[in-house]
Amino acid sequence: GLTELHAQQRTREAGYSPNIVAYPHETAVAFLLQQLVINGISADPALGRDATRALGRHSIRGEFPEASAAVERRGMEVLRQAYLSGDFTVVRRIVNRLLKDPEAFETLLVHGEGASALAYLEGRLERAGMDPADWYRSDPVMRLIE
Repeated sequence: GLTELHAQQRTREAGYSPNIVAYPHETAVAFLLQQLVINGISADPALGRDATRALGRHSIRGEFPEASAAVERRGMEVLRQAYLSGDFTVVRRIVNRLLKDPEAFETLLVHGEGASALAYLEGRLERAGMDPADWYRSDPVMRLIE
């Protein structure tokens, strides 16, 4: 899922517009996790510092105009590094906090990566007061899946 999401995002950055997404459920799960990480870093400076430490980079100060794009890039990188290293500590903390459930991340893992995981994650987002449909509509990759 994350591999497909990353490939889609990089392809679009290069100016191409693919018209199909492989592994749609898995890609959507990775996208929602990415959005949670980005939102978690943006909303909570402490999580942002944890994420920065996890990447070994300097913190980004919120008063700069480019901070929003930088936080998004940092969130994407935190999730990629978690997948590559197997260390999901920061991702787990963000997901559990934003979904208001200390076991949300572990429960997601039990569901795997497919349709079951997607249904679980969308349901948890809605119960936590977040509408994943807004995120889907704002992203060209996810609009192909809907």
